[in-house]
Amino acid sequence: TPTVDRRHEPGDLICGEGDYGGALYLVLDGVTKLSVIRSEASEAILRLAGPWEVIGVPVPGWKPSRLTWVEAFTACEVVKVPRMFVERAVRENPNVALKLTELLELELARREELFGCLLPRTTEARLARLLPILARQFGVARDGGWIIELRLTHYDLAEMVASTRESVTAAVNSFRRRGVLEKKAGIIFILEPEELAQTAAPWARPVRLN
Repeated sequence: TPTVDRRHEPGDLICGEGDYGGALYLVLDGVTKLSVIRSEASEAILRLAGPWEVIGVPVPGWKPSRLTWVEAFTACEVVKVPRMFVERAVRENPNVALKLTELLELELARREELFGCLLPRTTEARLARLLPILARQFGVARDGGWIIELRLTHYDLAEMVASTRESVTAAVNSFRRRGVLEKKAGIIFILEPEELAQTAAPWARPVRLN
């Protein structure tokens, strides 16, 4: 069969080091994470992918320059389409090539948006850029704010903004004291989206939720 449909539990390896780019992975439900080695002692989460998002779009002749892998962030169901079947479909149907180009453009746009979270110097400003993106992707609006319906530890957030867990904890506590957000059992409640947007450096063009 040209595709493999599998269920994964949190922490399961979906695509290992050296395999990234060798297949297209479509998330049917749940959330996956794409990670790279940041240093000898840490990793970085490049992005999270939810239902009907794609990770690992195969590009002929390309291999990632850094160790890259995909894990199940939550329980999830993922369809794997090996590169050879993607390439065959591209050769046989030009519309597939156009669709693949659209997926690559979308992947690039998402990477650029998340890269913008790393531009501010402070962890607080970086989180102010990241949280609206996560709210838009995994959240629901409620009472003038947002709830990010995804359990996130301070370590998870640190891996997404290239910071330390201690710095993220300090930033979250600062937001709490100011009434900007609340965090309970890993769930983040954004109470004041506008103040969160103002915290991001103006030149970083903060993401707004409206």
